Amino acid sequence: MRSARNPLSTFGGLDHQNSMNIKQIENVRDISGLLQVCSLPVSDLKNNESCVFFGGYDGKNLDSCVGLEIFGNVALLRSLAVSPSNQRKGKGRVLVAYAEDFCKSKGVQFVYLLTSTASSYFSSLGYIAVSRDVVPDAIKSTTLYSSVCPGSATVMFSNRAQGEQGVQADGATRRGLTPALYSTSNKGDLINYATI
Repeated sequence: MRSARNPLSTFGGLDHQNSMNIKQIENVRDISGLLQVCSLPVSDLKNNESCVFFGGYDGKNLDSCVGLEIFGNVALLRSLAVSPSNQRKGKGRVLVAYAEDFCKSKGVQFVYLLTSTASSYFSSLGYIAVSRDVVPDAIKSTTLYSSVCPGSATVMFSNRAQGEQGVQADGATRRGLTPALYSTSNKGDLINYATI
């Protein structure tokens, strides 16, 4: 079992180096029950070999997971789930940070996600809503984007995987954001990305 690496030694008040082991999930059947309990889709996972999943373990028990589909310098963050009895303990934040760190190690610069119910949560992690018009074709071609998630799902974006510490929405600092992406952000607000 691989513990979370040092860049993520503490995050959101949870010392997951000691209390949460994170390892790659080899078989999606191991997480399908957790995803269903959390009302997340599983229909596209069976034959989706582009997904990599990580599970958070409390001892030997899987209590959380997150998935990624990586396409060159962009990735789709998906299937973030924490068992109901373990929610509000910082485990989701730890897994997102771990996934972003993994993306960075693979050369990913931009991370996208789709959500119907958790846009406020992901906003608190530094993700911003973007128009579907600016989503890269690689993300649009995923089954999750094209048919599993409803068209009303919010598309969100982060460039934190490339190591950015913040994006100033008034134009003073646009590190990593294209004008098309940037114009859909919260104009005038400072979007603070947590230091990982």
